[in-house]
Amino acid sequence: MKVLLYACSCAAHGGIAYTMSENLKVWAQYGMEVYGHAVPGHSFDNAVVRRFPSANGLAGYRVCPDGRVDAWKAALKNHKTMFWARFPFMTAEEIEAEI
Repeated sequence: MKVLLYACSCAAHGGIAYTMSENLKVWAQYGMEVYGHAVPGHSFDNAVVRRFPSANGLAGYRVCPDGRVDAWKAALKNHKTMFWARFPFMTAEEIEAEI
């Protein structure tokens, strides 16, 4: 199960994305994840995406691969590939390879 909260600041420190993931944690072993934006921005061009549950607790896991911020932003803005809609269903390795 994937919950995609494409709304401003849902993944802010201790926000609704974290709370929702805590309430659904029993399904984490089956792939349940909650995604949200940590800061205000465009619904699917916003590059500050966090994933929960996470070992980072209230802050979540940053989805953008380390050192790939510019490529991540470009991939999200490329509406032809619909990367913004596909990445929650991709592994970290698939995301890295695509961007």
